[in-house]
Amino acid sequence: SGAGTTSLSVPASSGGSAVIERYLPKTILKDQYAPGFMLKLMCKDMELALELAREVGVPTFAGAVAGQLLNMVNTMGKGDDDFTVIVTLLQ
Repeated sequence: SGAGTTSLSVPASSGGSAVIERYLPKTILKDQYAPGFMLKLMCKDMELALELAREVGVPTFAGAVAGQLLNMVNTMGKGDDDFTVIVTLLQ
């Protein structure tokens, strides 16, 4: 690191949350995707949100992409796994 720089971790920054601190270490960091909130339920909820957005005319650029990625992993037979299994697309 350069002189005068400070190293911050995500949990200590504005990106910190209970999910980062407690949930991810039990799932993604251990490559364990036992059901917590199942991916297939996340897909259902995302589709409901996107449908509502379409009805009221709200653009959902990132939401549409997220929905496609969630559905892609779901069709790979991972629907009963925890929704964090989506990270396997990047592994």
